[in-house]
Amino acid sequence: MAFSDMTLALKDKRRPLVSILTPAYRPTWLNEAIASVLAQTYGDFEFLIGDDCPDEQVEALVSQWRDPRLRYFKNPKRGEPGSNGDGLIAAAKGEYIKFLFDDDLLYPRSVETLVNIAQICNAKLTFHRRDFIDANGTVIPDETSGPSVETLEDFERNTTDAFIMPPSRFFSRMIGGIHNGIGEPSNILIHTATLRGMPKPFQIGPYRSRFLADMALYANFFAAGLTVAASPHIGSRLRKHGGQASARGYAGYSAGIFEWDLLGRWAFDNGYISHQCFLAHHEGVMIMYQRDLDNFPELRYFVALPVGLSDAPLLGRLFQEALQMGYAMINEGARRMGKGVV
Repeated sequence: MAFSDMTLALKDKRRPLVSILTPAYRPTWLNEAIASVLAQTYGDFEFLIGDDCPDEQVEALVSQWRDPRLRYFKNPKRGEPGSNGDGLIAAAKGEYIKFLFDDDLLYPRSVETLVNIAQICNAKLTFHRRDFIDANGTVIPDETSGPSVETLEDFERNTTDAFIMPPSRFFSRMIGGIHNGIGEPSNILIHTATLRGMPKPFQIGPYRSRFLADMALYANFFAAGLTVAASPHIGSRLRKHGGQASARGYAGYSAGIFEWDLLGRWAFDNGYISHQCFLAHHEGVMIMYQRDLDNFPELRYFVALPVGLSDAPLLGRLFQEALQMGYAMINEGARRMGKGVV
């Protein structure tokens, strides 16, 4: 069933409060992800799985589950960047959207916690802390459960269990500090109408983010002055393994460096961070560039670009040309690896 058919499939169902969305590509840990969703203490949800797998493995796996809240759909635009998640967002019926990637897991109270915080704070985006696990599902003991307690100290306490972050702190601490203190999409809950009301929620400037789509989303929420709230509860488990996009073997890994540069330049051009903050940010980005120049030659297009006040806007023609070259080289590398466009 294609995404275009999804609305018809759900039209007679009572609207759930939460839509849990899994854009699936690999079957490896999908059974565990599904089980963690169906074990939630909060039961008023629909569970949509979009299949972007190049073969039939995901479909075969999902077909073994029997739960009226779970629905499977084949992505009709397989391989197109962002299309699987976009299709699920368009089809969601819930007041809130909760992502869960196919290699991550939720603790049983994840949805309950996030819904409570969203309603208490009238927040349009909420998140909790998360554990990191390895490929076998074992919690990595040396990894701090993020967002850290220190990150939560950047928030203003709203209630005993809820914190709200001022936009200025997000821009200065997270974009300025090159640090995702909110976490990955599996860690958040989003108000559906608000997300749909943003014309390009995963885009910064003229480009859709391919690696830092979560940070682009958060930046757009804060730029719009929307309430973002956090809970100190640990509600999800992020799996670290060699096949994920954050691994250096991934063809699009270099975008995870130059998209930080993109975010910093955009934030400065729009007045969200000072030039001093941007220069500190850019110094960190340059360290990342230099570290990986030999592995990702597309980064060479970025290292000599101007960053002075007289060069504003910093997200100008030269940087956009570098972005075009960077994405083109990433796509070519992906094709050589047989993975298509990333």
